[in-house]
Amino acid sequence: MSLALKLGCCSKVNNFYLTELYNQGQNMMQLARILKTVERDFFFLFFITDFCNLFFRTMYQHFLFLFFLSFHPHKCQDQTLSEDPYEIPKDYQEIYRGTKNDLSLHISAIPSLPEGIFDSLANLTFLDLARNRITTLPGDAFSKLAQLRVLRLYENELQDLPEGLLDSQTGLLELNLQRNRLRELPPMLLRSLPHLEKLLLDNNFIRVLPPQGFFGLNKLKLLTLGSNCITELPCCLFDTMADLRELDLGRNSLATLPDSIFINLTSLGKLILSHNQLAALPKGAFTGLSKLSDLQLDTNNLSALGNEVFASLPNLKTLNLRKNQLESVPPGLLDLLKKLSSVYLSGNPWKCDCNLCYLHSWILSNSEKVKLSTQTVDPATWRPL
Repeated sequence: MSLALKLGCCSKVNNFYLTELYNQGQNMMQLARILKTVERDFFFLFFITDFCNLFFRTMYQHFLFLFFLSFHPHKCQDQTLSEDPYEIPKDYQEIYRGTKNDLSLHISAIPSLPEGIFDSLANLTFLDLARNRITTLPGDAFSKLAQLRVLRLYENELQDLPEGLLDSQTGLLELNLQRNRLRELPPMLLRSLPHLEKLLLDNNFIRVLPPQGFFGLNKLKLLTLGSNCITELPCCLFDTMADLRELDLGRNSLATLPDSIFINLTSLGKLILSHNQLAALPKGAFTGLSKLSDLQLDTNNLSALGNEVFASLPNLKTLNLRKNQLESVPPGLLDLLKKLSSVYLSGNPWKCDCNLCYLHSWILSNSEKVKLSTQTVDPATWRPL
């Protein structure tokens, strides 16, 4: 066959497929079959222009997204609910609430959201877009989803969030942005979420928190800010969180805590400050935490503790001071902690002198409370039993 005849055939093939793709664009299954046939056609692949490549790739992504949007929800019809429908399982295996108002598109390799994609889903209450490749979100991506209660965007590639992204979600209960690439929070991003109970922001690259960024979150119960790059906390950051039960600030770069920073967290039960750079604790660091039962201070640079630093923690049960720079503790430090059941002290450069007499005596009387990792310590040898 002559080259001219080959080129003529290829041109007809190209025209046929372009016309067919355009006419059948609404049918995802037909599009997939056509693309598969196109890929087998040597002459088409050889002569197709860069423009056509970009066109087909873009169209394929959009139709793939619409395909999942149309069919994926039916996969969760037979799933059962946990006791807490908004609980995030520890192994990240999602539990879906199989109703027509729930949409799960996680692990779908979605790179972006076409504008207006959710506009016809006004009654949606649960939206899971986790574990995709989303890098940016249109400012009005969720503007029509006024009934949304749960929004999961964890494990994407988000770097920035538009200021008014969540202005329509006044009834939102859970917002999960874990494991993205966020560098900052827009100051007013959360202003319209008075009912929010779970806010997960850990494992990002956040350095600075806006002083009033959490104002209005009066019903928040869980806040995770761990594994970021936070260097300081604004003094009024947690002022409106009277219902907060758990706060994770671990694995950041905090060198100090503002005095009375937690004073309004009167319901807090667990506070994680592990893996920071704390060298000292102000006297009133934990003022207001009357219900705190678990305090994690391990892996910091604490070299000394004030004798009243834990005086405002009458319900403390677990105290973790492992891997600091403590050589001794002041007399009476632990005596006020009547409910203490577990204290972790290993990994410190304890100095064997008279200043250690109080701690040694306390351990002799409370050996069952002193732990080395998960083991009980022998007060005579300071080794695990």
